[in-house]
Amino acid sequence: MVFQTAPTGGGTLVRYEDPQTPIRALRWLQPLPGGLSAVQVVTQSDRQQVSLFKDGVFQASYAIPKPTGVRDGFFRLAELRDACVVDGDVAVLLYALPGGSSDEPSLVLALDLKSKDIRWFHRAPGEHLAAAEASHAVVYLFGAKTPPVRLPLALASKEQTGPTGVRSAARTLELPPEVQEISDLKPTGAWTFLLAHKAGLSAYLGSKGWLHQPLPDANPGWFQDTRGVLSGGPKTYWWQPSPGSVIQVLADGTPKATWTSAELATAEPFTKDASLLHLLGADATGKLWFDLSVPSETAGSAPVTNTSSDPWKPETPTETPAALPTVKLEDWPTYVSQGLDRLYCWDTQNKSLRRFKWMTLSVPEGFQKPVNGVKLVPGSGTLLLENGTSAWLLPLSALPLGEAANTGLPTHAK
Repeated sequence: MVFQTAPTGGGTLVRYEDPQTPIRALRWLQPLPGGLSAVQVVTQSDRQQVSLFKDGVFQASYAIPKPTGVRDGFFRLAELRDACVVDGDVAVLLYALPGGSSDEPSLVLALDLKSKDIRWFHRAPGEHLAAAEASHAVVYLFGAKTPPVRLPLALASKEQTGPTGVRSAARTLELPPEVQEISDLKPTGAWTFLLAHKAGLSAYLGSKGWLHQPLPDANPGWFQDTRGVLSGGPKTYWWQPSPGSVIQVLADGTPKATWTSAELATAEPFTKDASLLHLLGADATGKLWFDLSVPSETAGSAPVTNTSSDPWKPETPTETPAALPTVKLEDWPTYVSQGLDRLYCWDTQNKSLRRFKWMTLSVPEGFQKPVNGVKLVPGSGTLLLENGTSAWLLPLSALPLGEAANTGLPTHAK
């Protein structure tokens, strides 16, 4: 075992220690659902290796053989960009060259965790992986400007897997013209998924085709380069088209309930945080986690409000939400300069919003506190901070959440 682990500060400190095998690169991936964590190790002999941890406990290391037909130069330099583990049996790994400017497509591998062989591999453009529920046994590869690729975990034939695998039963799903620049994908079934994109939200319903929902007229114009976010499942899904609002949608993309910054009100002295809330995702208990977005310098000074014809506006709200505050552009630089080192956790059941400040986090010696947050995947239940060959894994349940910022507000559901 080349990784040493030790309980530290309420979490686990993981350190790579192997003086006999010098490494060329070591990359920690963001924690995965189910308490799993993955790290890519590339030795100076260009050997590719992936090690897995569960709840901070070392599980196994896997030497990744080069699939047949993959160029040596690509495999030596390839970075592990994304990963997912399905039902504890198969790890799907996404490799790409550094920089992302190469015309050479990404490499996706399905690694059998029991035999340690490659089950299949696939080459296609793409930047992210999205796994469906374990019972569906399918993973999607997608990118901002590339169509989704459906990758079943099973092989298309009875061929035996070997150390370098066989090609997958992949299927590329062509996009309709309504879909513009994908930002996120969320599987909803074996052949269905939601797509957040620049023009709105689209649902692929398999043989039933596509359904499309436009962007709601609720973006105040403060976020010129905003990217839609999807989270939730298997029955409750969340879409955030722009910071400061969250929309609950059905599996076909139909809106069910909408919350804006008027409902997600934040407490003093950070009242403007409500307009900056950026959805990170849902944890295993269904709570939603947010960090804070930075407003665009070219944003307008007044938000756009909904009209009576807006399809996203609730038909029979239990209470009329207060109008969004008009915030002058010059207010934002001053506000941002005071720091955005805060997380928020929203309990969707009792409608309470709690706050966490990074400055209150006690980190191990040698680690730095996040200044403006860290890439957090709430579905993993774990926070990861890295420091070269070391990483600190802390359960989200150990974060000292502060006072409730908002309680008991109506849902304004349809």
